[in-house]
Amino acid sequence: MRRQASTWLLVSSALMWAAPAHADSNYPDPRQILLPPENPEQIILATNFGLILSDDGGASWLFSCEQARSAYAGPYLLGAGKQSRLFAVTSGAGLIYSDDASCSWHVSGGSLTDVIPYAMAIDPTDAQRVYAIGVPRQDLRGSESLYASNDGGLTFGEPLFTAEPHSALLTVMVAPSEPSTLFATLFTSPEHHPLLLRSRNWGRAWEVVADLSDSLGNSPVELLAIDAQSERRLHVRVLGPSYEALATSDDGGVSFVEAVSIPGKLNAFLELESGTILVGGVAGTEPIGYRSLDGGRSYQRWPAAPGVHALAERNGKLYIAANNYADGYAIAESDDEGEHLRPLAGFADVRGVRSCARDSCAKSCKYYADIELWPRAVCGPESEPPGPSEPSAQGPCAEASAPGDQGVAGKAADGSTGDARWDESRAAPERPVLRASGGCACSIFARQPSQGWFGFVLAAPLLRGLRRRRARAH
Repeated sequence: MRRQASTWLLVSSALMWAAPAHADSNYPDPRQILLPPENPEQIILATNFGLILSDDGGASWLFSCEQARSAYAGPYLLGAGKQSRLFAVTSGAGLIYSDDASCSWHVSGGSLTDVIPYAMAIDPTDAQRVYAIGVPRQDLRGSESLYASNDGGLTFGEPLFTAEPHSALLTVMVAPSEPSTLFATLFTSPEHHPLLLRSRNWGRAWEVVADLSDSLGNSPVELLAIDAQSERRLHVRVLGPSYEALATSDDGGVSFVEAVSIPGKLNAFLELESGTILVGGVAGTEPIGYRSLDGGRSYQRWPAAPGVHALAERNGKLYIAANNYADGYAIAESDDEGEHLRPLAGFADVRGVRSCARDSCAKSCKYYADIELWPRAVCGPESEPPGPSEPSAQGPCAEASAPGDQGVAGKAADGSTGDARWDESRAAPERPVLRASGGCACSIFARQPSQGWFGFVLAAPLLRGLRRRRARAH
């Protein structure tokens, strides 16, 4: 692909990562499409209630619920390289990862143990190099910091950069053409200015490239993509008070020009291998799509666009996550850059639960069958779910393990494990009812109502909303 996309931001509709359905009436929805490059037949559809996976190019689909460590997970991110390690952000466990496509999850350790992460990036040229932004677990209004891992996300070192108090460090991204170069966006307080930062030495030292209020106004700004051939071309999302906009820079971020504005949410951005750019979003309940055939110099409406939640491409094939209810499908594919869409599956097409998670997902699978998200046959023969007297298996909130897995993370270079300081008290306690935005009835923090359309955004639902709301409030 010509552009390196931040999975936090463009392949996913991270702005809509939902809070519990029973709390604010969010419906089960797709959120991201993950396409492991070393497994060309596997498609992972991340939703607001777990993962739905296909290992045969979309012909059949299986459910993998949220487990104890992956409760309220999202967004997700695929690691670079052959391993395609799967990462996810959670409020309870922190940054977690899976090397078996969600059968088991482990917790990243080191300095990140006492941090709640809410954004991350991976060096596309080096799977061992992972970055995360987070806030101290004991002070959610404290200063955000940037951390780095040199062992594939197993452990993280001391902060590379810490924002000034009350300022919001929003996103970070690696320049594919110069992996030692990182960009980050910061929203300052009390000045109310969005800044673009740059590091030329893997994050050890930073400089201000530009005060973006000069070209984009005083709204927070998030990185969307950096051109694969040139770090001088960047795309960002502008988070206006009643709109979101796509803006592009051709001078390394010194200045930006607004290209597309949506009076609502800009959910997805993707530049295809051919150079065609697709943008999807919603204005109220109306789907809005744009496309550019000239490298972003001009945009036209994308007539065939559904309610786009996410975009992804692999081997020339486009995948679109849509509104399962309004569009009639959760994921579709296209061989002609979105001119014609071919539905692959809706939630009702799920045909079973992954064998490695069958026991831990029994309770949540039954719940979704009860609300007619999919047929009851998906969950297998009727059986009495495990009761609370069996602490080793408490439905979808239990700690799930694949056969032979003892819940021990992979070892870091120094022999330590990322799970070494995992505190089981962080596992979310069970609520009386399940939620439609998570495969288990789990409560991490007391939820606050979504304040307007921006709601819970980009990562750990509570924390990311707090970061954005704080940025907008200053």
